[in-house]
Amino acid sequence: MGALLTFAVNIWMARDGHPAAYGVYVFWLTIAWMAGTAQSTLVTSHLMSLPHVDPEQRKKPEQFFLTIQVMFIIGLTCLTELLSRGMAHAGNIFSAEGAVLFVPGFLLFQYARALAFSRQRTVAAASLTGCALFLSLMMIGIYHVTGHLPSANDGLLISGLAYGGSALAFVIGLMKQYCLPLKWREMKPYMHYLHSSGWILLGAASSELTNRLFSFATAWHYGANGLAILSATQIALRPA
Repeated sequence: MGALLTFAVNIWMARDGHPAAYGVYVFWLTIAWMAGTAQSTLVTSHLMSLPHVDPEQRKKPEQFFLTIQVMFIIGLTCLTELLSRGMAHAGNIFSAEGAVLFVPGFLLFQYARALAFSRQRTVAAASLTGCALFLSLMMIGIYHVTGHLPSANDGLLISGLAYGGSALAFVIGLMKQYCLPLKWREMKPYMHYLHSSGWILLGAASSELTNRLFSFATAWHYGANGLAILSATQIALRPA
């Protein structure tokens, strides 16, 4: 379902949208995937390593990671806003205000899935992905039936709403009264969880550099249209 979700939005943008609009969408999707990899070094990889003990004993570590997650999302959202505004000021075509919703929504979705899997709640994880898939297909269907050509912001906003809306509901449902972030003093006993993050980040960064550098090189040298053409050729190949 996760592959279908990515495939549906990409094929819709590539088929119905202008090439430049799809190129801008792919640019921000690449940034979101890279941010998700950085997030995994701080939160999701450590969540998966928590022992499967009594649920009550997991609450405080999970609340600690949720606090780190909130701080990370707030920081990335601010950086996304600054980057988008800077691009708009410079007249860069890759500027998109919809990215300010898309990036945090995507990151929250990745966190919510990891939280469910860390608790061995595979049905909850599948339900979360299915919910995001349903919401995105419903909104895409409305656009397609009414004949509106999607802009980059349309694709980013639809994806951000589908990812973020479903993830927020599931995080609140899973964490319940433990949704509130911890204070700094309460976080100190759990800081040891982050000791290995530097090494994980080193490995993740080298992998991302190999897998996604072509997107930025293409965007810089050939522009949004060139990135759209290159990305559209991979839509059918990547799922296979």
